Amino acid sequence: MQALLNDGFNLMMAGAPGRDFRGTKDEIIYSPLKRKALRKFTELCGLLAILPGIETVPLCIDGTQEFYREVEVNGRKEMKFSSWKFFVLFWLLGKIKIKIIYGQPLVLQGKSRAEATAIIQESVLNLLDLS
Repeated sequence: MQALLNDGFNLMMAGAPGRDFRGTKDEIIYSPLKRKALRKFTELCGLLAILPGIETVPLCIDGTQEFYREVEVNGRKEMKFSSWKFFVLFWLLGKIKIKIIYGQPLVLQGKSRAEATAIIQESVLNLLDLS
């Protein structure tokens, strides 16, 4: 991430909440090869990516699923963020490892917001299969 910033790129988190595991059945999509879950992106990333002069670097942070724990809510199993896992196991002890994978910069000027979002989302899905 630091190398991208040093090269003059800005960082933007879009497509939030990304790998949020609380998405409904219709909101979750899967990478083509390894079937890793990703929540569908909002069109915010596409809206910002089509601005003139903007390069979008698709990236994924794999391993963040380890920050969650399974809980039961109204008889349903759900994933809930665990601050213990994040702050203690990841931040302090380094027992949880993450991997940042990024692709080539995309120039999406001239595309529609929906087209740009679809291209970014597909790029990130393919990156998930590299992890």
